[in-house]
Amino acid sequence: MGSGCQFWPEGDWAGELGGGGVLTMQTKAITSTDGVALPSENMSVLRLRRRVFNQNSYVGIMTISRLGTDGRYNVAYGVDGIFRVVKQNFLAINWAQTFDNTPTYARRPAES
Repeated sequence: MGSGCQFWPEGDWAGELGGGGVLTMQTKAITSTDGVALPSENMSVLRLRRRVFNQNSYVGIMTISRLGTDGRYNVAYGVDGIFRVVKQNFLAINWAQTFDNTPTYARRPAES
């Protein structure tokens, strides 16, 4: 079962936060019908976005995580921004990275 809530941080981000939130969900450990034990997992998403320089420019961060009680994890995070340079000219910047420790045997085979 899960719960979600809107997240409004304090400090520098709170003043001009254009949007942001956090969602988290916790599952319980179960045994599937074929006898496979599935561990408890936590899945969370965090997004923050703030205006900078002018009304048409912002920077943001986002992170997504999946953490299992069996030690497995998968995490993705990124930074993005769009900046109004001159008149209707904008510069967009995006960067993201992922990492995990899921064993190869546990991954689904590629679909044909």
